[in-house]
Amino acid sequence: MDTFRHFIYKDQVIGGLVGNAVGDALGLPVEFKSREELKADPVFEMQGFGSHLVAPGTWSTNTSMVIALMESIRECGKINQSDILHKLSRWLYLGDYTVGSEIINSNTTVNLSIDRFKKGYTPDECGDAFEFATDNGALVRILPIAFLCYNYNIQGKARYNLVKSVTRLTHATEKCILANMIFVNYACYLLEGYYPSVALQKIQQEKYSFFSEACVESFSRILKKNLTELREEEIQSNSDVIESLEAAIWSLVTTRNFEQAVITAVNLGHDTDTIGALTGGLAGLYYGMQGIPKRWLDKLKRLPELETIAEGFSKAEVIIVP
Repeated sequence: MDTFRHFIYKDQVIGGLVGNAVGDALGLPVEFKSREELKADPVFEMQGFGSHLVAPGTWSTNTSMVIALMESIRECGKINQSDILHKLSRWLYLGDYTVGSEIINSNTTVNLSIDRFKKGYTPDECGDAFEFATDNGALVRILPIAFLCYNYNIQGKARYNLVKSVTRLTHATEKCILANMIFVNYACYLLEGYYPSVALQKIQQEKYSFFSEACVESFSRILKKNLTELREEEIQSNSDVIESLEAAIWSLVTTRNFEQAVITAVNLGHDTDTIGALTGGLAGLYYGMQGIPKRWLDKLKRLPELETIAEGFSKAEVIIVP
């Protein structure tokens, strides 16, 4: 990678991780609040306490899991499923990759998968394949895979295999794997410089032949319709993986900058920290660090460490096995 391209890529990676943490931190104090409650008292600034009694700028599990995946890839120089689960175990049991060693708002499906790993299950056996295990716990940590796919030009079957290998460690349902595939595709188009609305058109032109027609159809509002035309009341913001993906992309394509995108996402209510993190990650990699309001960065916990982690990941030499 030439020097100029690496400079741009580094800013995209840092912006993505920090943006993820900012959206997470904005949403965490108001998680579980309804849309109606937030319309009466909307979020515009970094708040503290609230749903989880945290200090302003504190981020949660959503960012911790992204860090764990980034650090595993950087240290191993490849996708090592056992090491990813080991690092997720250290997060869950020891408080690694957190703010103040406190586990905030962990995901039940992820926790059960880590427990299986600790009991001796192989990595491919750890993920929950139960039909209704379709929450957003794997979606919210997939951001580093988008960076790899963009940086190493991983496409087609190789991209599918990569996304699947990481997703199924905790969430083995076809729906969760497809959600992550769509997220990675969308993020890659943003990294290439396409406008968010054009990137949405691009993912609609992709072939999803590795998935069943029924599964693809369940994502029809993203893949076949004009998401930008949906009204706010048509967007759901719970922990379902499809709803979360719709909400994050909708929040980005209907706004014009990082601040608007993340504020829109958080004020949808309910799973505010996760949808804020998903939107913040996409908006951060697209708008870069310069697009994130300084007043939020000033309050964000562990900002220097987040920047160091992201920069280290951006410099890592990674071997991709097709």
